[in-house]
Amino acid sequence: MYFNTILFILVICGSFYRFISLEDYLVSYKGDCDPDIEICYEYCEDNECFYYSIIERTASEVISLCGKDVTECDEAYECRNDVEECSIHFCKPKENEENVCVTNINKL
Repeated sequence: MYFNTILFILVICGSFYRFISLEDYLVSYKGDCDPDIEICYEYCEDNECFYYSIIERTASEVISLCGKDVTECDEAYECRNDVEECSIHFCKPKENEENVCVTNINKL
């Protein structure tokens, strides 16, 4: 009984240290996407559509680039070549049945 309680407390403390202190987790957020040159996700609301890609990187990398306010940081929306754990995902029509993919590449 005591062993389970101690183990549970150690797991909670370890998780807190990893996620809060080390910021060792991936974050993903919407980035800019131009349907004239890329295949973008589409989100429409109130007859207005927005095009976006998905950016994924470690939280510690985002915070080191931008501080705590990521929304006003241009560096958060691009991946540098020297950063391995940063990727930009564009829409793949065959794999993403539930999302709408938009591109104007073939129309140019």
